[in-house]
Amino acid sequence: MIKKLLVGLVLISSIFWVWTFWFQKSHSPIDPKKNELVVLVPNRVSNIQLKRNFDPFLFEIQSLIFETLLRWSSEKGEYRGGLADSWKVDGKKIEFHLREGATWPEGGLVTAKDVLFSLEKELDKDLANPLQGLFSTFVADAEVKDDQTILIRVESPSYYHLKTLGTQLLIFPQSIYDGTQGMDLLGEKWWGSGSYRLEDFVPDQSLKLKSRKQSVPEIKVQFVPSLSERERAIEKNTADWSELSWREAIQLRKSKILTKNLFTKDLKSQAGVLWLLLNHTNPHLAQVKVRQALMYGFDRVGISRKLFNGILKTATGYWPTAHPYSASHLGEDLHYDYNPEKSRQLLKLAGYVDTDGDGILEKEINGQSEELQFEILILDSENGPLVDLFVEQMRTIGVRVN
Repeated sequence: MIKKLLVGLVLISSIFWVWTFWFQKSHSPIDPKKNELVVLVPNRVSNIQLKRNFDPFLFEIQSLIFETLLRWSSEKGEYRGGLADSWKVDGKKIEFHLREGATWPEGGLVTAKDVLFSLEKELDKDLANPLQGLFSTFVADAEVKDDQTILIRVESPSYYHLKTLGTQLLIFPQSIYDGTQGMDLLGEKWWGSGSYRLEDFVPDQSLKLKSRKQSVPEIKVQFVPSLSERERAIEKNTADWSELSWREAIQLRKSKILTKNLFTKDLKSQAGVLWLLLNHTNPHLAQVKVRQALMYGFDRVGISRKLFNGILKTATGYWPTAHPYSASHLGEDLHYDYNPEKSRQLLKLAGYVDTDGDGILEKEINGQSEELQFEILILDSENGPLVDLFVEQMRTIGVRVN
């Protein structure tokens, strides 16, 4: 009997730099004084439960409603203040000092007690929060030093803890959410200290944001799956922007509409990362040769060329090259060009061979034959062709994908 080793979960792909695309009318710049901004998005959103719905679009909306302690500047490769105007890291201690004047929509001041409350809710096992592991794996404890200062102690020092605490911890007002249980806190009560507040949400149709301090008083988001309908709305000036999926972006770039100068030819974009998660907790998968083999066996350049019209850039790690912890800054060469033959050689050196002729490599571990295996989580049907290519490439090097 073959016992399978879980290699990892394929969320979408391996490490890429990717973009979210937007288009608008080229001869109709958005008036900063207008009262309403209409944005069209291709995906229908049926619920906006925090920590439950992982639609990338909702993360953008959350960033308008909720503030985090820090913000990351991809252009500068550095952190900037959010709710916190200063911070310091001293070994296992991370301290944030909140800026003065930050308020909740009802007028109360944001305090360090709100930050502590939000962190404790993230760590509360009764909430069944799927993202709980982001913090529970390293946070030891936290304490409020004064109204504007919170000290968080971590289990062990790591540069990554500042990023996780600073940019991924959503801050809730304790006065509003205190006493809520279970999913009540993670439901549709979006109440943050950001620039906008959620005024209305109609499942599968639209949501509306009201400004607290920005020049555009209202943002209306409409869920419109049809690209042609979104094109017509832009043309008729009933919408200002439209988000595009990567397939739609490629389609628009090739269409005659762009040559007519109806829409901006240089599609606006927002950088992001797609990655491949490997099961580092399994000692057999911690072998360097195995992990290198998996990277050599994945043709990221080919996938970008075949499916994304060459618009993706392969990355060497999570951090952009401007970041001080990126591989390029450290002088490490971690770029693995596609080489399936080398991949199979590395797996052979690690003890994996095809013993039964089915094309999948096995290794005898503690008297049992085990094989490498990936589990696919398809978050969007649009990623089907990408998954098919990944399955084909892994099969070529002797790794099974389910």
